[in-house]
Amino acid sequence: MKTTVKKAKSILSKIVRNQLADGTPPPVMLWGAPGIGKSDIVKAVARELEIELRDIRLAQLDPVDLRGVPTVAGGQTKWATPSCFPTDPKSAGIIFLDELSAADPSIQVAAYQLLLDRRVGEYIVPSKWMIVAAGNRAENNAVSLPMSSALANRMMHMELHAEPEEWSRWASGHGLDPALIGFIRFRPEMLFARGDNCERGWPSPRSWASVSKVLEIGLDDDELSLCIAGLVGDGAASQFLAYRNQFRALGDVRVMMLDPGKPLKLNDKKPDVCYALASALAYWVGRGSSPEETSQLLDGFFRLSLLLPPTFAVVAMIDALESDKNGTLSERMTAHPEFPAWQNRFGNELEKRR
Repeated sequence: MKTTVKKAKSILSKIVRNQLADGTPPPVMLWGAPGIGKSDIVKAVARELEIELRDIRLAQLDPVDLRGVPTVAGGQTKWATPSCFPTDPKSAGIIFLDELSAADPSIQVAAYQLLLDRRVGEYIVPSKWMIVAAGNRAENNAVSLPMSSALANRMMHMELHAEPEEWSRWASGHGLDPALIGFIRFRPEMLFARGDNCERGWPSPRSWASVSKVLEIGLDDDELSLCIAGLVGDGAASQFLAYRNQFRALGDVRVMMLDPGKPLKLNDKKPDVCYALASALAYWVGRGSSPEETSQLLDGFFRLSLLLPPTFAVVAMIDALESDKNGTLSERMTAHPEFPAWQNRFGNELEKRR
């Protein structure tokens, strides 16, 4: 059974909390295509719980790297504990065995004892450390070697898939470019679209996040086209840039929000234009440089979102709230004079989508 990245993170967080509370949950194996966010889930859980993370790339190791270098002492052979493993019994964290499915079978064999008995040779994993593994699937043209049934049976497996709406909310909360968020909402099938040539750039959650970073560099149009194609492929790049041109044709949405005298021309209310406007409203509403400007942006958010059809007005509101890390923006929005009118018109649709 497949699950979304958000649900997998929630489950993993609860499992790790159980480990921290002296529980004995099974090791977790995250499966998913390259770029879907497996490593990000583990990093986010460690950061959220304020615990250590030991990231061990198994595909780059030899068996001795897990067991330790042998030494002779008192006529007996002992293995030195690898530095990548935690040794402090009072410490807490996650041992992340990344690229497990790409590891050589000899490495997988060395991982058996670690996953089953929480030990390797004389080394014992401290009690408050959770073991999590991740790997790519063979069907995604990634390096993936057969995993023995003995190893697979030692873990709880979660199969991840990309969910465009979930990713769009995440992207909004992390300040990704609003044109990019609008594009993925308009063309959700482009979030993850593995092409025939996987040796070049192709669309994935990771590569689209990289596109957002490239958009910040200040490249001219020709340079931008080349760089985006290098990340997501020619076809996806062309479609995104065409959408971005429509996004820019809307005009400066931030200026419209700040100045009621700058009317919005939204005559046809086409989905691509509406998604573009919704993404821009959500992006700018929390980015005032002063309390006065923040108030003006809030005014503009309500003034312009009330011109949108319900689906898109709700998208703008949800994305704005998703980006609100400390609750300040949410409080100001609900206290705004136009909020009752907004809720009266779009409240039912908001409840459906949240």
